[in-house]
Amino acid sequence: MVKGIYQASKSLDVRMKNMSIVANNLSNLNTTGFKRTIPFSEVLSNEGKTKVKEIVDYRQGELVPTGGNFDLALDGDDVFFAIQTEDGTRYTRNGRFTLSEEGFLVDANGDSVLGKSGEINIKGAMLNDDQTVNISESGEVRVGEILVDSVMVVKFEDPQKLKNTSSSQYSMEDDAHEQAKDDEFKLFQGYLEGANVNAITEMESMINVNMDYTSAQKMIGFLDRSLEQANQIGRV
Repeated sequence: MVKGIYQASKSLDVRMKNMSIVANNLSNLNTTGFKRTIPFSEVLSNEGKTKVKEIVDYRQGELVPTGGNFDLALDGDDVFFAIQTEDGTRYTRNGRFTLSEEGFLVDANGDSVLGKSGEINIKGAMLNDDQTVNISESGEVRVGEILVDSVMVVKFEDPQKLKNTSSSQYSMEDDAHEQAKDDEFKLFQGYLEGANVNAITEMESMINVNMDYTSAQKMIGFLDRSLEQANQIGRV
């Protein structure tokens, strides 16, 4: 009976973590490039422990036109932009980029977007008469007819090994990535990728998790009362 209470309490802990995950999905409903997390519980019977393993759903989000010259959206599975930060390379699907005063293509934090030749800087090319910036579906960055660089798009053998460092950025422990091939993605200028979160689906998940939580609470209450009755009988 005591073991039953223990198992039910572990179930409560799992449901609380799951509720937190669903709530985080909902809070990032409007976060560009956000990928929802799918929680599930895994029982480790040989250790008598339960843990929650989070699976990130990297499926494509909706591409939303913005008209922004440096807004970029990726269409392709498990591919990412690479961003150079003070803490190392980070990977993201959030293509809300701008130009820094120094002419670097940067994200909202001011960190540089990486190209195949390093950090992308178009300042020199902007000195020409034609300053129109075009970014092709394969990632080529041109100012007029001048090829500046190509946006580096990377992929991973197992994207589930990526570690979430913010709402839409990830890191890889050994930084084991490879450049995606041209036929594995398309890049759209003037678009952003929306979060792949469906509010209705998440609300349904929240209701189900809440029902499971309530059931586990009732089970603990029932077992606790049964244990108390058994103790009273023992004292008689």
